Amino acid sequence: MTDAMGFAVSRPAPGVEVRVRSSQRFHRTTFALFIEQRLAPDLASATALLPRVLRRGTASYPETLDLERAQEELYGASLDAGVVKVGERHLVMLWLTLPAQRYVSEPGLYDRGLALLAEAAARPARDPGGGLRAAYVGQEARELAREIRSLKDHKMGWAQQRCIAVMCAGEPYGVPELGTEEGVAALDAGFLTGYHQDLLARHPLTLYAFGPFDDPDAVAGRLAQVGAELRGGVLVDLPPAATDVPAPAEPRRVEEWEDMAGGWLVLGFRTGVVRADPDYYAMLMLSDLYGGSTHSRLFLKVRERASLAYAAGASYDASKGVMLAVAAICAFRRAPAPGMMLAELPDLAAGDTDAGGCARSPAPPLGPAHQREGAPRPEAQR
Repeated sequence: MTDAMGFAVSRPAPGVEVRVRSSQRFHRTTFALFIEQRLAPDLASATALLPRVLRRGTASYPETLDLERAQEELYGASLDAGVVKVGERHLVMLWLTLPAQRYVSEPGLYDRGLALLAEAAARPARDPGGGLRAAYVGQEARELAREIRSLKDHKMGWAQQRCIAVMCAGEPYGVPELGTEEGVAALDAGFLTGYHQDLLARHPLTLYAFGPFDDPDAVAGRLAQVGAELRGGVLVDLPPAATDVPAPAEPRRVEEWEDMAGGWLVLGFRTGVVRADPDYYAMLMLSDLYGGSTHSRLFLKVRERASLAYAAGASYDASKGVMLAVAAICAFRRAPAPGMMLAELPDLAAGDTDAGGCARSPAPPLGPAHQREGAPRPEAQR
């Protein structure tokens, strides 16, 4: 089976999915491993911390410097890990990029690369007692807490996170991607060791491969072997994202004040349209015309013509069906901005895409969607 993004999809075992796409546009290959967890307040901090510890060392290369040397021996491969929030799922990611086999004279490069990726996921560096290295856990916990504190310095991202937290209070989607400082402070090596074992054994696992493959079926078979080696235990049932949550009868207005030069206005919308819906591409087009580029309604009218904002745009999360419209404003001139931003939606809903010259602009429709096709990792995360 081939999905809409061109990935050949197979499910060789319960809880294991393999996705492979061969593309001649790249000279490097990306292998990625995703482990799914539900997004929950009591789990988010551990889920965010775990991949940071996994990338520090493995059983064969327990020291971080040794692991970096092992990557260099794979012709400059790059191994990294992280976490991403997709709808109401929390995904632990590990990925490896390395040169395509066709450009390397030594055979077996992909096998060696996948072995390193699998070892990073399943056999991390441990202390003599068998637990994850306490030194790595402590160091990465401090770094994660520092990153959580620094989120407030990215004003637009912080405003969007606060909007989602208020808009989706009590829902998994309202949980922050990196967890909380309090949650991170409560973690130790013992808990994280057990959490890692349970997550790997019982949660859905997806393996991706993206690159210029001469034999994509052989690559899919190798990924299936890796998945079978990692899988074990009874698979947990993760609930789907709740996308039919009704909007409140009246819009909620929340103001939060900080000591800063400017302000950010964020409007949150529940569209009810997710990636699997027939209206997905129409919703993607609407979001793009509304605020997806410098030729969009919000940018041209709110920023350029009315001079109410330093920046204006919109984003759409198809995994939850939520659209956010944002504007960088002067806090003391904010009164007309919400009404002006909302006033653009009825015209777009009626099919009037040309008001303001949007349709005549040189920007292609669905520009952000097309841009994602040029990068392997964003395609895999979708």
